Amino acid sequence: MTHCELKEALRQFRISLAVTVPVSGSHEASAACHNDIGKVLIRQGKYDDALREHRRALSMYRNLLGENHVLVALFHSMIGVALCHKSQCDLAMEEHLKAMEIFKENFNECQEMAGIHSSMGDVLRHQENFDASLQQHQHALSMRESILGAGHVLTVESHRKN
Repeated sequence: MTHCELKEALRQFRISLAVTVPVSGSHEASAACHNDIGKVLIRQGKYDDALREHRRALSMYRNLLGENHVLVALFHSMIGVALCHKSQCDLAMEEHLKAMEIFKENFNECQEMAGIHSSMGDVLRHQENFDASLQQHQHALSMRESILGAGHVLTVESHRKN
């Protein structure tokens, strides 16, 4: 997306957030808006703002769904991504590990777990721990090949990271 497209997406998500709770009464929809805003802010390089939005969403989902829900896990991982971009790698890894624990309690293997392994590999690469990074990315690739198939776009992306 271009800078202008990101700016417009952010504007639209903020409008959605402003009307979501008053119109629908849905706090879950509000949390989803915070997530969408956070994703745009990450793409804009506004990591502190993205962290604030993802933490709001995490707090809302915890209140709505409890600590061990998969959406809570995904927000831990999103926070980890933003922290990695801020070079706060230890904190990023903690968030990814929290996410992984929640997924392990709920699933044997799933695509989201592969994504977390890939994100953990990114953190380790950022820390210049290349062997451990490669190991995480290979694990993500193996999971994606098994779950999604060799031709899926996420599997192809995993090949690129190996």
